[in-house]
Amino acid sequence: MENRNSSATIVFTPSGIRGARKKKGTTILEAAQKFSVDLNSICGARGRCSKCQVELTFGEFNKLNIRSKETSVSERNETELIYRTKFHLSEERRLGCQTKILGDLVVDVPEDSQIHKQIIKKETNLRDFSLNTSVKAFYVQVSEPQLDSLESDFERLKISLKDDWNIQGVTCSVRILKDLQEKLRRGNWGITVLLYYKENTVPEIVDIHSGYSEIPAFGVAIDLGSTSIAATLCDLNSGKIVGSMGIMNPQIRYGEDVMSRVSYCMMEEKGLATLNNSIIQGINELTRKIAEKHEIKLDSVFEIVFVANPIMHHLLLGIDPKELGQAPFPLALSDSLTIKSKDIGIILNPESYVYTVPCIGGHVGADAASVLIAEQPQKLKDTTTLLIDIGTNAEILLARGEEIFACSCPTGPALEGGTNFSRSKSSTWRY
Repeated sequence: MENRNSSATIVFTPSGIRGARKKKGTTILEAAQKFSVDLNSICGARGRCSKCQVELTFGEFNKLNIRSKETSVSERNETELIYRTKFHLSEERRLGCQTKILGDLVVDVPEDSQIHKQIIKKETNLRDFSLNTSVKAFYVQVSEPQLDSLESDFERLKISLKDDWNIQGVTCSVRILKDLQEKLRRGNWGITVLLYYKENTVPEIVDIHSGYSEIPAFGVAIDLGSTSIAATLCDLNSGKIVGSMGIMNPQIRYGEDVMSRVSYCMMEEKGLATLNNSIIQGINELTRKIAEKHEIKLDSVFEIVFVANPIMHHLLLGIDPKELGQAPFPLALSDSLTIKSKDIGIILNPESYVYTVPCIGGHVGADAASVLIAEQPQKLKDTTTLLIDIGTNAEILLARGEEIFACSCPTGPALEGGTNFSRSKSSTWRY
């Protein structure tokens, strides 16, 4: 009979495959092959291809009944150190063929290390709409400075915007100010400014070009789901959809559904920070990929709009979602929010903005609100409409004229054959 002290349990994410107690000293790759985990390797475990990269997850995983510790794996050997120094193997990654299992362990297999890549297909259908973006370009001719005037270049730019376009109270960052004087003079006092300009807000200059210029300006709309993240890249000048792309939500490794992620935040000391960092990294990866695919510079993306269920909304902003894990399910914030993208770690143009669509309440979020905005069932007279968004978390909307009912429930466990529901109660609201 095998001595339990000489063996260890290993759990692979995002697949959720749990290995029976495996003899200590086994490499992660050997364990993956033993339990049919989708981990790539083409060099025969010789440490030459680096295809078997994995990320180790440490902490107390009560749902998995496992404690994964840093001492549960061997130290980096000479092969891994070579990859670290010469081939820039990232600090958080290990080579599965070189890393030995010394104790109970949770291992994440990144998408690029999987043999069979998951295909997240997200398409966007464009319907008729009136283009009125938050980012608009304006050309002005600024008066030249005079000896008998003490007005700064920025003050005279503000006067020109007021006189020519009736735009008042313009602001800008120090980053924009640093280039203002040079670009004014290079354009012979003509300048094109790109404003982030919304009703009832202070207009802000987010980019400037000398003379008259067609400043490229793009925005990204993101549906931040529990299982996948879908992005649509839009040309803000024309309203044209450039392209769409999706990836798996990297938070899956910490919990398949939103309530398990609430539990992770509550039970892990750095659970909230871990989930927040994970989703921000995933968003940055997605926006970089979709921009590269369409040969667009990230510096030309000036706005990103999010819809999400309430828990994903809070995790995106780094807000503890624990109150959403228990009745009466209050949100920290349900209104829309406009903040600088750099304030939450999203890498776009340094002056770009994040806008979050308002949530409705409880577990009915901005994704449901966006369906109402898009479909407008309240305008269908004498008609009863049922709208269903089926994902890992589902929202159901019943509209009868201007009377709308909304509820939310966990669909993922039911559709995927799960034996337990993380949230047994479905909440209903009436508006």
